[in-house]
Amino acid sequence: EWANGRFGLMLVTQSLVMLAYTSILMVPDSKPLMSQQTDMWSPAVWKRAFVFFLNTMIGVSLVWFLEFAYSDIFASSAVGWLIVIMIVKDLILQLFVVVIGENLLLVPAKI
Repeated sequence: EWANGRFGLMLVTQSLVMLAYTSILMVPDSKPLMSQQTDMWSPAVWKRAFVFFLNTMIGVSLVWFLEFAYSDIFASSAVGWLIVIMIVKDLILQLFVVVIGENLLLVPAKI
C-alpha cells in the first residue's frame, strides 16, 4: 500500500528535477540577457521559471485530458471534444504570444 505512494512521489520528484534542468538547458545565460539584469530583475531566471511553469501546466493538462478521455461524456461525442480542445489550445497559445512576446518560450506548448 505505501509502496505505490513512495513510487509516485519518486516519479513526481524526478520529473520536477528533469523539468528544472530542461529549463536551464533551454534558457542559458547569454550576454544579451545578462545586460538587462539588475538587482531586482533577472531575465534568465524569469524565462527559466516560465519554461518550468509552462511544461508543468502542459503535463497537468495532458493528465487531465487522459482522465477525461475515459469518461462517458467524452465517449458520447469524441470528435466534437477533440475539436473543442484544439480550439481552446490555439486560443491559449495566441494569448501567451501576445502576453509573453517570445515564440521560443512557447515551443513546448506548440507541439
